[in-house]
Amino acid sequence: RKQQHHKNKSNSVFIRKFNFNVAKETWDVGCGFVEEKNLFFESFAALQQRNGQQQQQQHNNKKKKKCAKESSYKIDCNEDNYILVQFSERNGWADGKGKNTTTEKCNEYLYSYQLDEIRETMLRRGLKSPMGETYHLFGCSNSQIKNYSYLFRKANNQQENDDFLSKILPGMNALQSKKGVSKRIKYVGLLFSGVKSFVDLPPDTTICEIQTIEKGIYDFTDGPGLISIKLARQVKNQMKIPDTPGVFQIRYGGEVNMMDTAGHTVTRSFVCKGVLLVDPTEEDRCVISFRKSMLKIELAQNSSNCWATKEMNCKLGIVDYSQKKIGKLNQQLVTLLSANVPREDLYEIQNFHLDKVKQCWHDPFSLGYLISMEKNHAKTWDQYEKVLMHSAHVNAIGKDKMPSNYISLSQKRNRYCNELEKLQIHIGSSRSLFGAVFPEKLHSFL
Repeated sequence: RKQQHHKNKSNSVFIRKFNFNVAKETWDVGCGFVEEKNLFFESFAALQQRNGQQQQQQHNNKKKKKCAKESSYKIDCNEDNYILVQFSERNGWADGKGKNTTTEKCNEYLYSYQLDEIRETMLRRGLKSPMGETYHLFGCSNSQIKNYSYLFRKANNQQENDDFLSKILPGMNALQSKKGVSKRIKYVGLLFSGVKSFVDLPPDTTICEIQTIEKGIYDFTDGPGLISIKLARQVKNQMKIPDTPGVFQIRYGGEVNMMDTAGHTVTRSFVCKGVLLVDPTEEDRCVISFRKSMLKIELAQNSSNCWATKEMNCKLGIVDYSQKKIGKLNQQLVTLLSANVPREDLYEIQNFHLDKVKQCWHDPFSLGYLISMEKNHAKTWDQYEKVLMHSAHVNAIGKDKMPSNYISLSQKRNRYCNELEKLQIHIGSSRSLFGAVFPEKLHSFL
């Protein structure tokens, strides 16, 4: 299965994922493969591809010594050296009252703080996989921490992994000394933060730092940078989306042109995070402009250890982008709105939505309303078109048998009525927007 994945996506990296039962301190049977899309493994995949091309060239030319000298990369590109471990709390977690919340009985109930102690011990000392190999903690993203998922790398000790990361992020230890462990985990985690897709930047792309816009104690450029409309269109074409977004949420690792105190241009490499607003005035060049607040941690450069910087330098990771997205009411938002919005209006919105959910079993138009609240999947709309055509046919000739497509589509009602899911009420006349500002266009408002 893993080999088939590699055939379909030659640039993807698939690593093994294991589940560890913290309560029982045992491995769950079996494992799976997960595709890792982040800055580290994207450069990892590019390096694999480069080494594969060099090996092919070496084989074709039969010049082993010459090719060995040409290759400046000294890293073992083997995804089997990495595993993703999910620390599960099944079959042994107890709530605050000491009551076991699972159906399986355990000899001893474990509270949350006890499970945390077990996890901490394993993260510090490392672990042995079900195959008997020794792995130590390598890194994790912020979202993985919430899910108790951690990336481990095969190593003899933890220091070996820290030395490996220090070659990519030489300022990692200094950051920890200055701002603490939490900041180190946060910034190093940007290497492992998941993205939707990577796009190739054109060779003539200019990446630079631009000045911040401040007034008094307020910084109006904390997070948003700029991307030229020409480059935004190329990103749109590579991602194969219908419209050019106005905002991109990105991850980038590579060189940035900066101005030093003397006014000279210097080039340094950073891991960058934030959003890019499309600059409609820049139509002739491919330009990405970062603010100082977007340059999170410096990458290695000008050494043989900066293989990751070289491979990440030509990639832009897209985490999310602005699109036509319907807004939703959830419990938290209702609580905020109830301070100024009459309760009768909120009830009216809720009843309208629940009526559509109830009617979708026998009313194709109510079903269409629910489908329109979701992402526009072509296959789903094709099925819905057949349902409407059949409904018109039924009204014309008097037959009352509905197609199987209608039954499968109306199954969506179960998701809206499932008590295990969070209740979210779609509002058709609303839109979900990015909270980003274009300070250069505010002029006198600042």
